[in-house]
Parts: sequence; C-alpha cells; structure tokens
Amino acid sequence: TPCPNLNANGMCGVHETLPERGFAGCVAWTCYGAGQRISALYKGRPWRDDPVLAAEMFDRMMLLRRLHEVIVRLLERQPPDAAGRLPPAARAVARLADDPAALPRMDDPAAGDMLVRRLLDGLAADPGRR
Repeated sequence: TPCPNLNANGMCGVHETLPERGFAGCVAWTCYGAGQRISALYKGRPWRDDPVLAAEMFDRMMLLRRLHEVIVRLLERQPPDAAGRLPPAARAVARLADDPAALPRMDDPAAGDMLVRRLLDGLAADPGRR
C-alpha cells in the first residue's frame, strides 16, 4: 500500500515534520538505493494507475532492498579496494541486483528470505569470493 503522505510527484509530503508527526520509522528506514534502481528500471511508469504494475514494482523493490543491504553488510566487512572495485562477494551480489527485471516477484517474503539465504550460503561456501 503506498504511503498516504505521498504527494502528486511521488515525494513525501510531510518529510520535514516526520518525527513530530510520529513517523520515526520513516526517518530510520532506508531502501539502500533499491528505490532508485526500481525507478530507473520502470522509467517513471505510472504505478498509481496500475495495481498490477505497483505490486510488481513493490515486490521487486523489497527484494532489491534485501540484496542492497547484503552488499552494505559485505562492504562493512571488506571495503572496496584503492581503485574503488568491490570485493568479490559484494560484486557477486551486485551482479544479481544489476538486473531487477530478471528477479522473481516476491509476493511471499519467505521466498525473498530463502533467495538471500541461498546467496549468502553460496558465498560462504566459496572462500575465493569473500
């Protein structure tokens, strides 16, 4: 369900007063860049007028958020090298996140958890990708 505080431009209409209005969760929540990636993928298509498209975009965005969070956690453990290249494990996850259109829809959050868990298990089993 879209936030009722989104204005016509899709921006937060109460952003300046989130804490005062009791939206502390909005202040603390981050999409880790998944929202921007989905916006670029769908190139401004009008999700508000298309419930099927909205569900598809939101499902994929939440899965991308999980993948982006994994990348952030991996980079906390091993930052990019001096040339800015990601370490192998973060590169592997980034490749998966690079094509959100190829990602499955995740109507079931448990399915997203399983995908991320399989990905992490695969990285842990391959010491050369850490």
